[in-house]
Amino acid sequence: YQEVLWKNPEHFDALFNLAAVHIKTAAFSEAYPLLEKLKGLDPENPQVLLHIAIAEIGLGNPQRALSYLDMAENRKDGPRFEIYFHRGVAYSHLNNPNEAIGWYKRAEELHPHNSRLLFNIALVYDRMQNYQDAVKYYSIFLQQNDLSSDEKIKAETRMTVLKAYQTNQ
Repeated sequence: YQEVLWKNPEHFDALFNLAAVHIKTAAFSEAYPLLEKLKGLDPENPQVLLHIAIAEIGLGNPQRALSYLDMAENRKDGPRFEIYFHRGVAYSHLNNPNEAIGWYKRAEELHPHNSRLLFNIALVYDRMQNYQDAVKYYSIFLQQNDLSSDEKIKAETRMTVLKAYQTNQ
């Protein structure tokens, strides 16, 4: 991507893909200037707005992320699941678990078996000390086929702790 950008600094796909790689590797500060450049090239692009929101969350600015998610959602062709999912993430970072759950539930209506979503719902319920729902979502999460062994072990361990706690109550 960098070679393409060296030859053509405004190559939209190369900019977008390089920014996506930076986001995937949690290099949000490296993704951000690329995303700003993309926004200048196509200010209404819902994928660009979504990725800026993800970078804002990663940079510790969940409130700013929500404004970008608003802009992305206002586009008819906006990626609804990802917008709702990241709204949940932003509200979770803002320590607003009820709002986070509300957005996660909207995302769940679109993709009920998304493992990242199920895990995030379980985590929020866990933080809310709603252990019954946390166990339910950890259990659904563990039924997914795309989990690593590390993810399975962590979720199983936490579920065991919560079940033991519930038994002792």
